[in-house]
Amino acid sequence: MKDLLWPFLEKILGKKKNEGIMKKVDVENISIIDLCAPLFQVVPTPFYLEEDSPLKHIWDMRMNIDFDYQNPSPKYKAVLEKLIKKYSHEEKLYYWLAEPYIERGQYKKAMDIIKDGFSKVDNRCLLANTMGNIYLLQSNPIAIGWYMQSCLLATIQFLTYKYCAVVAKEIGNENLYWRLRNAGDVIDTKFSPDNEEKIRILTHLANKGELTRALKIFETNMDEFLPKAEDIPKDGES
Repeated sequence: MKDLLWPFLEKILGKKKNEGIMKKVDVENISIIDLCAPLFQVVPTPFYLEEDSPLKHIWDMRMNIDFDYQNPSPKYKAVLEKLIKKYSHEEKLYYWLAEPYIERGQYKKAMDIIKDGFSKVDNRCLLANTMGNIYLLQSNPIAIGWYMQSCLLATIQFLTYKYCAVVAKEIGNENLYWRLRNAGDVIDTKFSPDNEEKIRILTHLANKGELTRALKIFETNMDEFLPKAEDIPKDGES
């Protein structure tokens, strides 16, 4: 399986073709149909090992055994805000700033931070994935659209592909299900059964006609970047 990883990543990161369909997107008032097609430019960004990253200091703080993700120290927040001023294009900073609010269920505050990041960062795939997670926590079907958008932005968040795969299976598109599952599996074989069950529930809460149409548009836009359905032997798991 691992021999499929780099060809897949090179393909999805290096060949994305959209040039940025929209410069500004109202991320709080958007439909699944809007989110199933490219909205933002795909910007390949340098991959840093933690020790080489300009964000190393914040990495070190987060790795401390006493770090509290729900209620981090004022010092941590001050360091984050300082880094955001200097590296406003780094999407991880906005995610880390929003993270405690997500953990505490303060979703509006978290979304305001992510929305601010959308207007400033180069690569938006993590932010799109985070929007999906925020809406998933609120049992809102728009989460599905944000996971689609994260895939369209060439995310390496493996669960995003697997969540979209669940949607495809529930809609009855077995071929797309396996292609998305394979895309996630070449990055990491882990899965999240609780969240995948939540995605199944959201799929049935969404407007079926709109979601079916959105999935077809999404499949067309992802077609050349996904592995084939038969690239990885099927293990029989759903």
